[in-house]
Amino acid sequence: MPNIPDIIKHLSEQVPDFWRLATAVTFVMGLFFTLRSFFEFKIYGEMRVMMSASTNIMKPLSTLMVAIVLLFWPDVVHNAMITFFQHPRPYSAMHEGFDLSSIYVILGRVIQIVGFIAFIRGWILLARSAHQGGQQPGMIGKGITHIIGGIFAVNIFETWRIIQATFGLST
Repeated sequence: MPNIPDIIKHLSEQVPDFWRLATAVTFVMGLFFTLRSFFEFKIYGEMRVMMSASTNIMKPLSTLMVAIVLLFWPDVVHNAMITFFQHPRPYSAMHEGFDLSSIYVILGRVIQIVGFIAFIRGWILLARSAHQGGQQPGMIGKGITHIIGGIFAVNIFETWRIIQATFGLST
C-alpha cells in the first residue's frame, strides 16, 4: 500500500510529462484555430465581394490571434512571466520555503494546472466573443481575467511571495 509521501513524490515526478502533453494539446488546438481562421477569411472574402456593407473582419482576425497564441504558448507564457514577475520560471517548485516532499508543492502543481487551463480558456473566450458579435456582455472581460489569473496561477509560488510581501504575511 503506497503512503502519502510516495504518492506526492510520484505526482511531482509526473508534472514535466503533463506539461509536454499540454504543449502538444495547445499546438493541435492552435492548428485547428489556424485552419478555422483561414476558412473564416475565405468566407469574409466571399461576403466582401457580394455585399460590402455587412462584413466583419473581427471574427477571422481574433481566431488567427488565438491560433498564434496557442501555437506559441510556451513563448507567450515565458514573456508573460518576465512581464509580471521579472523571471521566466513558471514551473519551478524549488523556491525558498518549499520542499519537494511538501504538500504545498502538490497543491501548487494543481493550481498551476488550473492556471494553465484558465489561460487557454481565456484566449478561447476572447475568440468566442468576436464570433458572437458582442451578444453576451462581459465576455472580453472574462477572457482577459482568465488570461491574467491563469498567468498568476501558473506561477503560484511567486504570486504567493508577492501576496506575502504586500500584506506582510509570514511564511
